[in-house]
Amino acid sequence: MSTSTMITQNPPINSLFAPRTTNTSTPSATPIPRIRPYKDFLTAALHRRFVRAAGITFTICWLYSFIFSTSGSLIWSWFPLGPAGIRALLLFAPCLAVFIVRVANMHVATTSGGLTQVLRKPGTTLHTVGWYVWSAWFYGEIFIWTRGSSGSIELGWVDPGRSGYERPRMNENPIFLRCLFVLMGLGQASLHLSRDYDAIDLSEEHGLSRRRNALLSYLGVQDQTLDKLPRSARVLVENSGLIADRAFKLVFCGTVMAHSPFYFIVVRRMAWRWTYAIGRTIFRELPPTSPPTGLVNLVRLAWQAFYSSLLLVAIWEVSNTIFDITVPQPPTKKGEPLTSEIKDARGAVVHRSADPNGSLLNGLKAKREIPKAFAFWELSLISKDFEARRRSIYTDVDRRDGSTWTQICQVCLSEIRAIKERITEANRPALSSAQQKEQELRRQQHEHLIGQEVEEQQIVGLRKIADRPVVNDAAVFARGSNGSPFAVSNLARSIGQSPGSDAALPVARKALQWSADRALSRADQERLAKFGTGDGFIAQQSQGYILQFLRSPPGEPFRKTFDRQVAGVILGSGPATNKRNIIYASEALTQLVMCSLVEDSYGSVAKDVPEIVRTLTEVIDAIEKYVGHEAKAHWTDVNLREEARWQVATEAAEVLQVLRSGLERIVLAFGEYAGSIGLSKKEVREAREAAVGSRGGAGALPASKEKAAIGAGERSREVERRPEMEETASRRRRN
Repeated sequence: MSTSTMITQNPPINSLFAPRTTNTSTPSATPIPRIRPYKDFLTAALHRRFVRAAGITFTICWLYSFIFSTSGSLIWSWFPLGPAGIRALLLFAPCLAVFIVRVANMHVATTSGGLTQVLRKPGTTLHTVGWYVWSAWFYGEIFIWTRGSSGSIELGWVDPGRSGYERPRMNENPIFLRCLFVLMGLGQASLHLSRDYDAIDLSEEHGLSRRRNALLSYLGVQDQTLDKLPRSARVLVENSGLIADRAFKLVFCGTVMAHSPFYFIVVRRMAWRWTYAIGRTIFRELPPTSPPTGLVNLVRLAWQAFYSSLLLVAIWEVSNTIFDITVPQPPTKKGEPLTSEIKDARGAVVHRSADPNGSLLNGLKAKREIPKAFAFWELSLISKDFEARRRSIYTDVDRRDGSTWTQICQVCLSEIRAIKERITEANRPALSSAQQKEQELRRQQHEHLIGQEVEEQQIVGLRKIADRPVVNDAAVFARGSNGSPFAVSNLARSIGQSPGSDAALPVARKALQWSADRALSRADQERLAKFGTGDGFIAQQSQGYILQFLRSPPGEPFRKTFDRQVAGVILGSGPATNKRNIIYASEALTQLVMCSLVEDSYGSVAKDVPEIVRTLTEVIDAIEKYVGHEAKAHWTDVNLREEARWQVATEAAEVLQVLRSGLERIVLAFGEYAGSIGLSKKEVREAREAAVGSRGGAGALPASKEKAAIGAGERSREVERRPEMEETASRRRRN
């Protein structure tokens, strides 16, 4: 081998340590950006809103701190860097307990609240009651501490007595107040659960409607003055009347009606023993044992109990109202959808999103209720207000599970189809528990008899000793532990169910008649025989009392109203199904179909229009039939009138109106292309009838009556004047 060859094959020594200038590896594909989960965007937004709610609530606590101040100096009574700030931080703890309950139990507003929700989720109930009781106790300690720090002994642990001849004794007044605050916590927790405070309203109209109250009217506050306030402050002021009304009602029922019997009859001895044991370890001058000393300064104590309880309930209601104001806001950031990439005026990215549509699809397919509800809300906003994001839905076709439009269409249609599936399931006759038990018993008996036949086939010799039809020819050599229960049951059944048989023997009948003659006169026996025991006087009286109780306010939680029953079927009772999802899915689907006439360059929407029209038509028909005829009212709904079904089922009517409106717009826009896109004339006719509500049961809707009264020609002219239809007509003329 030559030297030159050796030189070419062996590189110089310096080249071994020189930096590599060329890439010898195989070229790799462009990395696919990771789709950021929708919950990441939503969690960050909810954190910001929670901090905003906490800041507003802390301001209210600072005002409470000024009210609780016992300082003689005007500056130190409100100056934050001092005792006022410490009191405000301590008072914020009860509000934070309310926020913990709201965050832990947050869900989208449904109709299945009240007593049903309490019994269905005992863990949530105990969690809510525990935090409210702790909040009330901690607030009471702050109040008692602030009253005792002023040098007054009226709420101190120990009453020193008159100097010289009275021994110190435990003060019962603070024990009375602590029990009152705990009772207020129990009452507020029950109202929190019954009113379903944990539900959040995700409607676009939330916080926009005016709520006038007597307080604002008395003070002469005008709407122009309220408009100058920030949104949170304006809604809080508008709800001030409702907050005051709820606080006064609970405080009146708690302090005036319930607390005195509750304290003196139920908890006084127990609370005294526990408090005295703690006080004895702190104050050694107390005697080893002592009975309750009684309340002192009753007038001042009654005033303290009233206004402290009123402030406690008010701060609870204010905390819940602030949470309702700040958290359920539209899923936007800086005026853009939550999943969009946002840039400032200089072009710098301030909100990064590698795949906005992928993150949105992730939220639409989420299993959890809150992310899914906010994702549908964002989709509805995108379809109406954000043209750039809406166009990206039509053009984003390179996805593994199908184009963005295809996936959004299927998700929205699945939400709408689920209505019909739930109605079909509700109409399916369900077996009662007694029928299920009877079927299970028959199955066990059948298996037992099959086992007996197998054992009989294995026996050689004497097989039966008698023909007993009552016990169904049971085998003699079968084990008694298995056969005897069925033998006894068959015997009892044969006696009680045989035609013509009498359950009571003649001797027993004579004994019963002799006892009746000795206990009752002949007139009393005839009167009882006239009343009867089945559908007679006693049954009618008991049924009347039950119906009276159900009509009264205490019986309201036990009523299963027609509205709740229908809403539970149409809107669903699952953790990821609610009215807002259905409404936003229908609105977004309709708006995307309508805008596709101008913005869909690929024509990917037109092929799905027939399926959308068929689905909306079927679901509308199913809702009309179910609410109008098929749904059976529960026996506890004592106030329902058959002719007022649609007036009572308000949420079902709202969903039906949204579906009709969307179907009407789609049919009017694509009606002339029905044949080319795959719709028959029959399907178009049925869709038009479903849209105007002329197929039975729909006439009960006031909005549908008004819509049906408008002529078809006038509706067509109204639709043709819309911007998207004018653009479509101009394109058709150019072609």
